[in-house]
Amino acid sequence: MTETPQTFWGLVRTTFGRGLVLIIPIVITVWVLHLLFTAVDGIISPVFDQALGRHIPGLGFISMLVVILLVGVFSRNLIGRGLMKFLEGIINKLPLARVIYA
Repeated sequence: MTETPQTFWGLVRTTFGRGLVLIIPIVITVWVLHLLFTAVDGIISPVFDQALGRHIPGLGFISMLVVILLVGVFSRNLIGRGLMKFLEGIINKLPLARVIYA
């Protein structure tokens, strides 16, 4: 099979598209993790600060990891699987999310 040679701009467009397809899910994941960290840290840090009497750096990050692990454990049981299927159904109905996470 012989390939037709691409023009310079065709090659640039193809390469740019591939890079975009790889970068978008990474950026969205980092953004979601940042939002999750900010939310968990904003809620948990004051509770820990008051309970422990001082601020301990890193407790928000550890709390976020624990939340992610708990969600993972929850998703392994029957109720969690049903909830995950429901959320996947919602994501599959959103045009941009369906393309990114398919």
